[in-house]
Amino acid sequence: MDKKNFCSKLNLPNGYTLYPLNLDINKTWILCYYDIYGSRIRIRKGINSLKSVDERIEKIKEIIANHKQDNVFVKNSNSKCENEDNTLSSFNEQTLFKAIEKRVKANSLRRKTRQGYQSVVRQFCGHINTRLSEVTKEDAKNYLYSILQKVTPTTANNHKVMLCTLYEDLIDDNIDNIKINPFKRIKRFRQVNQGYLPFKSHQIELIKRELIKMPQVWLMCQIIYYSFLRPVSEARLLQIKHIDLIDAKIILPASISKTNKTRVIPISEHLLAIFFEMELYKYPKEYYLLGKGGKPDQRCWGINHFTNKHNMVLKKLGFNPQLYSLYGWKNTGMLKAFLNGKSLKKIQIYSGHTSLDMLDKYLRSIGAHDIPGINKIHPKL
Repeated sequence: MDKKNFCSKLNLPNGYTLYPLNLDINKTWILCYYDIYGSRIRIRKGINSLKSVDERIEKIKEIIANHKQDNVFVKNSNSKCENEDNTLSSFNEQTLFKAIEKRVKANSLRRKTRQGYQSVVRQFCGHINTRLSEVTKEDAKNYLYSILQKVTPTTANNHKVMLCTLYEDLIDDNIDNIKINPFKRIKRFRQVNQGYLPFKSHQIELIKRELIKMPQVWLMCQIIYYSFLRPVSEARLLQIKHIDLIDAKIILPASISKTNKTRVIPISEHLLAIFFEMELYKYPKEYYLLGKGGKPDQRCWGINHFTNKHNMVLKKLGFNPQLYSLYGWKNTGMLKAFLNGKSLKKIQIYSGHTSLDMLDKYLRSIGAHDIPGINKIHPKL
């Protein structure tokens, strides 16, 4: 059955697509649509926890109804909301979305970052009941404290930074007569830590025994561990042409680097041996290192593929998903290198931190202060 007939049979409105087309309950269901600026949005949350086809379909219809009511869905990637009867919330959303798109066009926001901004904007506009120009500092604080009841301090701080940035853009462009940034000079919430916990030695052995049954997922973990790459935005998108086996370095282009700058990362001797064993020179330069089919390929996996596979193993072994994740291999590699006596400067070259001070703060946040034998550094008087 083609997509058009399938969506018609399910009575899905134009602009919505549901995968898989055969409604296989054993596969991950994804509802896809385009937002008002043409970005493709995929929704999985709240759908796949349901156990029957009928329950999932009812949930999907509920999601569509709610979002249509909020006036944030459109029929295709070229649609624009120009209805004069837009609600105040929709008007505020459109104003902030334009500020987001301006940053995208200036290449100061990546695709995934844009989606994060859009999510924050929708939550913020759904919370306030006034024009953006009339939002006070007290309103901004109330919003952040309401968000803090649902998310971590780190996420609440991200909301603050994003909204502060967008308000500054609106003020600079003299949009909607906005003169004051209500999020400016609001103190950040205290953060307990900045990321997922690194894995301890016995945990690594436990996880490794499971992951070697999934060779490509284990390869992803090793790449993250040895090169400190971010899993989704960097390691997943590595291509053969980015890997220089002769000079033993990874040339990470600005297009996939989180810092938006090209980075040169030395390849660890252990990782280099793995790359040679894979005989990468046999593949076309444009192929993705972690391609579909379990080997380098012209197609890369979706953004959640490796995370989902890794989470399955962690869940099976009883790890808390709020504390441990695929990203934890980056923290594990950095911490192990530090505890192994490597200098901060060497670690900085791998990690891409812009300063030693930033690296020091990052290492402390993942447990670098818990150095074995730290209480035995003094000779006896």
